[in-house]
This record gives sequence, structure tokens and C-alpha cells, in this order.
Amino acid sequence: MNLDIRHLRHFEAVYRLRSFVRAAREISVTQSALTKSIKALESEIGAALFDRTTHSVTPTKTGDILIRYAKDVISSLGLFEQQAASINDLDTGSLTLGSGPYPLEPLVTTALRDFATHFPSIHVTLQTGGSNALLERLMNRTLDLVVCDISKYQHGPFSDQISVDVLPPEPIMLIHGRDHPLCVNTLTLENLAQYAWAVPTASPGLFRRLPRELRQSAFPTGYAHYRIEVLSVCLEIVRGGTVLTAIPRSLARRVCADGSLVMKPLPGNFQTNDGIHTLAHKAKSPAVIAFIEHMAITAKALATERA
Repeated sequence: MNLDIRHLRHFEAVYRLRSFVRAAREISVTQSALTKSIKALESEIGAALFDRTTHSVTPTKTGDILIRYAKDVISSLGLFEQQAASINDLDTGSLTLGSGPYPLEPLVTTALRDFATHFPSIHVTLQTGGSNALLERLMNRTLDLVVCDISKYQHGPFSDQISVDVLPPEPIMLIHGRDHPLCVNTLTLENLAQYAWAVPTASPGLFRRLPRELRQSAFPTGYAHYRIEVLSVCLEIVRGGTVLTAIPRSLARRVCADGSLVMKPLPGNFQTNDGIHTLAHKAKSPAVIAFIEHMAITAKALATERA
């Protein structure tokens, strides 16, 4: 098989835009030239990539399967060109990462701050949200890496295609307002189960470890009363009310410093379970490699902070 990188780029543009007209305009070729390019690629692989009608362009099953590999080839060529132009030079380049709610603050934000100090010319895009959605974007090649709970990947459909660098864990702390009844009441599972919670979607591993009493009362549907994927919003709901939340110790120390919130150890040994997720068979750019190194250093520092 003799593939032309131009055909792969044309395939990616039509797949992404779902239009030969828009794709031809974006990559500055005529529509007839683009059509000929796609037909040449289809002839080379022996299968149709798109179902075409007068009004629509829809990828075939073959197109849906091959697009990920086409993106990998295009990305790898881009990395080759970048490296050939300037070996180990991080004055140019880009990084697109996703973060789940727990590692976002202060782990990812601290690592990004230090990374920006060392490599101010790198273009960085950060996307946040639920881990499942972020891992799907990683598989679709729209993210270079994802920092989230590793049990989401372990129980996902793409576990054999993702590589994980496990980060050092840190304790997860209970957070409540300074006037909360738990300030004077004993901290027991029964007491914790009496109140509503504001937390992100629980990871499979963490949810299984919750005591049965707490699962049945506070999380009867598998989710908290307030299911919010942004910890700062969870904390605002908790502040001044009776709602509870749980956050990593490094963040708890910072948000409780002014006395408006109180942190306490949760009954049981609850810890973060985060890792850096990348595609197992995709080459990493210098920017991605450098950021992973900053993440590892930052995670170790936060995990070893004194309680």
C-alpha cells in the first residue's frame, strides 16, 4: 500500500467538516481535486470512506475506524517536522490537555503555572469536565493528555489503547461550613449520611469504597444531591450551609485558611487516585513530555506536604 500524506489530510478535513465544499475551501484546493484525492485513497485501501448524497457527507464504518489512525499519522508527521526544525527546542509548539475536577486545583493549575514560567511561548489549551467525556476526546485525538481518576480509564472501553502515569495520592478531606452542626457533633457515618453532598461524579473505585450506609442515604441514585464537576462551585454551595463536600487535602488547606470552611479527615482511608492519560501508540510531542515531567514533580510535592 502506497499512501500519500496529502490524501490523509484531505480525508481528515472532509471527515471533520462533513462537506467537500467546506473542506476544499479550508485546505485551498478545488472541489474536483479533493474528490479525486478521496477516491484515490478509497481505491488504495479498497473501501469507501464516505456515503455521499446531494445534501450530505456521512462517514462509513470504515471511515470511522480509520480516522483515528489518519490523525495519528498526521500528528506524527507534524512532530517530525517540529523536531527536525529545532531539536529539543520548546520555543514553539502547543499543548491541549483535559483535567477532571479533583486534580484541577491545585495540581494542574500549579503545574501549568510552573510550565508557563519555563516555556512561555508554548500555546496551551485546558479543557475541564467529567472524566469520561475527556477520555473520549483523548481517543478522538482532540486532547494530548488527560489528568483524571485512573479508575475511569480502567473501567472504560478504551483501556487497551491508553497509557497511564500514576500520580502520588493525597488524602481526601471532608469540608463543611464553620457553623455546620458537625462542628460540635461527632463525625460518624450516620451523621455524614444526614446531609446533602455537593461533589463531582464519583469515580467507580471511590464509589465502591463508600460505606453502604453512606451510599444508600446520601447517594441513593449513584450521584450526590448536587452533582457538580467544578470544585469551586461545590465549595460555594457548602459555604454557610449544611451541604458537605470532599476535596484533596492540598486544596482543602488553601480554601480553609480564612476560617470560613472547616476540613476534617473522612472516616476511612480515602485518597485521590489520579493519573496522566495518554494514547499508548501515539508519539508524544516535546511539549507533552515536558508538561508530564512538571506534573509529576508538582504531584509529588503536594502529596508530601505536611498535614
